[in-house]
Amino acid sequence: MNTYSKQPLNQGLLNEALPDFKPLPSVEADGSPSGFTPPVEVEGSPSGFTLLCRLKVINLGSPSYAGLHSFKLHFDWLAYWQNQSGLLSSETKQITDIIQSIRILIQNQAAIRLLNELCHLTAQSLTSLDPSDHYRVIKLLGEGSYGKVILAVHKKRGTLMALKFFPRDSTSLLSFLREYNLSLAFCTHPSLTSALGIVFSTPNHYVFAQQPGLYGDLYDVIIPEVSQGEKARENERKKERKRKREKECHITAPSAVVPSQKEREKELTQEMGLAETCVQRVASQISGALSHLHSLGFVHRDVKPENIFLCDRDCRWVKLGDFGMVKAVGTRVPCVWYSSPYCTPEAEIARKKEETESGSSSADNNGNKRQKKAQKEQSKCVLVSVEASTDSWALGILIYAMLMGRLPWAESILDNVAYKEYLGWREQERTLTETKGLYGIKDGRQVAQQFRAFTPLACSLFQAFLHPEPKFRATPEKVPGFLGEAWLLSADISG
Repeated sequence: MNTYSKQPLNQGLLNEALPDFKPLPSVEADGSPSGFTPPVEVEGSPSGFTLLCRLKVINLGSPSYAGLHSFKLHFDWLAYWQNQSGLLSSETKQITDIIQSIRILIQNQAAIRLLNELCHLTAQSLTSLDPSDHYRVIKLLGEGSYGKVILAVHKKRGTLMALKFFPRDSTSLLSFLREYNLSLAFCTHPSLTSALGIVFSTPNHYVFAQQPGLYGDLYDVIIPEVSQGEKARENERKKERKRKREKECHITAPSAVVPSQKEREKELTQEMGLAETCVQRVASQISGALSHLHSLGFVHRDVKPENIFLCDRDCRWVKLGDFGMVKAVGTRVPCVWYSSPYCTPEAEIARKKEETESGSSSADNNGNKRQKKAQKEQSKCVLVSVEASTDSWALGILIYAMLMGRLPWAESILDNVAYKEYLGWREQERTLTETKGLYGIKDGRQVAQQFRAFTPLACSLFQAFLHPEPKFRATPEKVPGFLGEAWLLSADISG
C-alpha cells in the first residue's frame, strides 16, 4: 500500500513546487502509459523520434523497450562483423544509430519523470525544524550566491555531514527539490556527491544534508597563474633559496639537500599546477562521474574546480558536486554567455545579441519612445538545447588548468588572441597529411604556444575535447584512452 495516499496533500506547497506537474499515468498491459501523448517532433530531432512516438514507450521495463534493446544488440553484432570484413553497410549503421537514439530518448524520459515524481513526494513530506535541535555546527565549508554549506554533526548519532542551506527568498522550491532528489536518487557514482536523505526547511532556508568534502575543493590546490612581475620576483626568491642551499651543502653533507620524489612533485605542483599523476587521477574520476550523469540523460553544465570536492589531500578520491545547474538533455534554456574559458564557443551568439541590444536605443529615429511590447520582443533571449558536449568542453579546460596552473585563454571568442591562435593550430593540424604521424604533430613548431608543453597524446586530448564544433567533441568516456602515458613533455609518470 502506498503510505503517501493516506497523507493529506498540502496543495499550496505542491502548486508552488510543481506548478506544471502531472502524476504518472496508469500503465497499460504492455508497460506503456495509457493516454500518453508524445511531444511534437521538432526540426533537428533524431530520425528515430517518430518511431518512438508511435511506440508510445517511456517505460524501461516494457516489452517494447526490451525488444528494441534486443534489436539493437543484433544490429550491433551485424555491424561489428561487417566492419571486420570491410563491408560495413551504411544502412546497417543508420539503423543502429536510430535504435540507439530511441533508447537514449526512452532513458531520458524515464529519468526526468522519475525525478519529477520524487519531487512531488518530497514536497508532501517536507518538514520544518530548527537545525540547532538536532545538529552541532563545526565550521563553515563554503558560501556563495546559492547559500552556504556548513559542516555539522548529528547530536544523537554522531554522523558527520554537510548541511546545504538555500535562502528561501532567492531559491524556488522546485529548483531546491530537483537538486536534492537528483543528488539523492541519481548520484550513485563514487565520484558524485550524494545527498543523505535528510531534507527540511526553516523560516529562512531550505536545507538538505550531503556527503562532506573535508579537504576543500580543487580550486584550493591548483596554484593560480601569477602576474609577470610577481613571477619574476618569485624566480628571484627561488634563486636565493637555491644559493643558500648550495652554501649549506658545502658545509654539510651533499646528500642532505637532495630533494625526495615527493618534494620534486610538490615543486612541480607549485610551478605548473598539480602533479601529472594527480591530474590523471582526477580526470579519470570526473570523466566517470560525467559519463554516469550523461547516461541518465542529465548534463551538469557547471564543471569547474570550485565544484570538485576532495576526500583526501592527494586527490585520490574526488567528488563532483553542486547540481543546481543540471538540466536534462534536450531541454530548451536561454543561451547565456559569460567571460570565462569554461563558457563554450557556441554561447558567443548570446554575447553578440547582448552587444547589439546594448547599442540599440529605447527610442526610434524620431526620438519617440518605443513601445514596451516591442522592447520586450527585442530583448527575448536566444533559446538553445542542452547538450552533453557542454560538459566535454569544460572537462578539457579543467584538465588544462590542473596541468598548467593557469587557463589557456581568457574567453572562448574569436576576438581573443590566444583562442584564435588555438583555432589556427587546429586548422593547420586538420590539413596535415597522414605522414605527419599518428596525432598529426611532429614538433613543437606546429603547436599553439599555450600547448607546447604537452606531448602529442595530450595535444590530441585537448583537440578532441576543445573542438569548436559541439557535435564533434569527444565524450567523457574517451578519457581512459588517454590515461597511463605522459601528458607533459618534461614529465615521467611511470611508477
